[in-house]
Amino acid sequence: SPLMSSPPSPAPAPLLSFRAGRMALSGSTVTADPRRGVVEIRADGDGLTHFVWAPRGGEAEEDLIVFPEEAEWRRVEAC
Repeated sequence: SPLMSSPPSPAPAPLLSFRAGRMALSGSTVTADPRRGVVEIRADGDGLTHFVWAPRGGEAEEDLIVFPEEAEWRRVEAC
């Protein structure tokens, strides 16, 4: 009899999602990525928190696991 496997489960809905660009640091120069993107904060089935960046309408290019006490949200005043 053929082996049946279940399809992969869909990604959980994000806890937070917002439009965001992306910057690259090379030495002391910061350059903007011209693509428009989205940041999503997700919790997976193992209780890990993911910080995900993807171009809008595209696949995730960055998927970072953020551990408790490793990061903080803070307001950055305009330059």
